[in-house]
Amino acid sequence: MSIIRHSLENFVRLERSRPSREALARRRRSVWSAPDHHPEELESFAGLEWDSKMMSMTDKIVIKRSASKKYMRIPDPLFLEGRVRRKTRLLNVWKEFEFRLQDSTVYLLSTARGEERDKGSVSLLDGEVWTEPSLCSIFVRTKNHILLEFLPTNQEEAQKWGDTLATATERRIEDSYSLGGFLGSGNFSEVVIGYDQHRQAVAVKIMQKKKADQELLDSVKREIQFLRLRLAHPRIVQTVDVFDQKDNIYIVMECVSGGTLLNATESKCLTENDCKLVMFSVLEALVYLHEHDVVHRDLKLENVLLQDQADLSSVKVADFGLSEIVKPNRKGVKVTSGMYGTPYYAAPEIARNEQYTTAVDIWSSGVLLYRLISSEFPFDGRDVMEVMHKIKDGVVIFPDHRWTGISKQAKNLIRSMLEMNPTKRITAAGARGHDRFST
Repeated sequence: MSIIRHSLENFVRLERSRPSREALARRRRSVWSAPDHHPEELESFAGLEWDSKMMSMTDKIVIKRSASKKYMRIPDPLFLEGRVRRKTRLLNVWKEFEFRLQDSTVYLLSTARGEERDKGSVSLLDGEVWTEPSLCSIFVRTKNHILLEFLPTNQEEAQKWGDTLATATERRIEDSYSLGGFLGSGNFSEVVIGYDQHRQAVAVKIMQKKKADQELLDSVKREIQFLRLRLAHPRIVQTVDVFDQKDNIYIVMECVSGGTLLNATESKCLTENDCKLVMFSVLEALVYLHEHDVVHRDLKLENVLLQDQADLSSVKVADFGLSEIVKPNRKGVKVTSGMYGTPYYAAPEIARNEQYTTAVDIWSSGVLLYRLISSEFPFDGRDVMEVMHKIKDGVVIFPDHRWTGISKQAKNLIRSMLEMNPTKRITAAGARGHDRFST
């Protein structure tokens, strides 16, 4: 899809050049479209220009983007929040909601007692977007004839919303990527190879909305939130784009072809030096994330990928579906909450369902390093409840049959990462500077 700036004012002049007033009257819609431009020439979306003379001449101003099969990576994911009214089909009355636009899908929400509740979703693909004279509202009629009135708070916001909503009606993954062979699958998703117009490979995670539960849809929201931060680091798998469409959600990611760290541990026995290389790279990613107030919350072998199977230092941290931004509490400590992650890697403060900081990622890294070296978990049990109980106790042992010959520095590093008190737990920067990495 290609976008270029053209004002409605230019279009008005074209319309006025027509000789017949009757012909002018017959044309009740003005379409905002333009020829193609190269993506690199576009630094941001063009704002819509509202012309008062144009509004007086028409009942409805249609806002439209010219569709193209050419690839364009949008500068920011499509995302809006605010108020919207939906016209009910049965009673033909308007009902107001809060809304969140993610790519091409509008999620209708209500807030009761501080809790956000989902009231359904609407796909905007192939919809019609317009505004009307004397109104600040943006109207959308969907392909299924659902009528929505978006309620921006001012004219500047209306211009932004109109531009974004018009783009949302025309954005399809097939216009930007060709999808190819199967790479892997999970509980609710599969991953396929994809290619952009330059034949650059990407990995595309496809999730079926019919099979997805609310928790999984929330993870997509977090992926979009992470994408909007525009974070970039060589030790982090980049989320390139997100397409939230009627039946499927597509998360487009950097393609990392060396497999997971779990696969690497299953195919070869790692030395302590191998584990040191892996952990140093993981800590580099965590230092960057924590500096930007992002907590990953699901660090594990399966979420660490290798660019090159033969190079264990080429790791990248992946899967930000459970990531969150920590924010200051009343005491000024940056925290978040919620029992997220994988039980074996969960920090004791998560197991106790307390508020927590980015220090939970350090605990998970300690578990990861322990497992890399010994092929065992430091806290194991017959079921999740027993595992969580042992995590709360926090007793770490190093059995001789697994740890003979392992350096004291490695054990000390693990102990400092598996410190029960999160305020005393070593930080990502502190762990990266540990003596074990200088020897």
